[in-house]
Amino acid sequence: MEIAKGVDVKLGLCDIECFKELFDVGCYDPDKGEWTEFEVSHFKNELYQFVKWYKSKPYDFLVTFNGVGYDQQVLQWVVDNYENWYDLTGLEICSKISAYSTKVIEDSRYQIPHRYKETDFSIPALDVFKIHHFDNDQRRTSLKFCEFMMNMDVEEMPLHFLSTGITESQIEEIRMYRRHDVMATYGEYQVKR
Repeated sequence: MEIAKGVDVKLGLCDIECFKELFDVGCYDPDKGEWTEFEVSHFKNELYQFVKWYKSKPYDFLVTFNGVGYDQQVLQWVVDNYENWYDLTGLEICSKISAYSTKVIEDSRYQIPHRYKETDFSIPALDVFKIHHFDNDQRRTSLKFCEFMMNMDVEEMPLHFLSTGITESQIEEIRMYRRHDVMATYGEYQVKR
């Protein structure tokens, strides 16, 4: 995809969902119109497939909404720590990732610096949140508000992040919610400033 005149790169639009019993990663390739998705849960453990894929650097940039402050913080931490989890079940892995995800969110609330700088990410970031300066206190907004302003359907997370006993049908609902957010991120990315 051409991101500037004469600059053609491979972009992956990415979002993650971290639940106590589910780690869900999805990346959309706008050039191919294809999804690459990974799940760690009671039903599947695609952790090693995810790490192999991520380390292969399939994209020149991951496009996210607040990925520098959240998604890529979690993804990089997973890639840096997965080798320690070889004897854990899918649910135990989800619990570890969920705890770290919560720590990233809580640290942000108190302006505690992130563990990773942008230069530490295996795949460089294009963060729509930062591109449009939504990290500025005067412009701060959410992806949901962007969806509203783009006249998209605004969806809310169908399940609480600490829910237990997540079923396969609930995982599918979460996946559809995540895909919706990725497409909203893509729409916001395409807005010219």
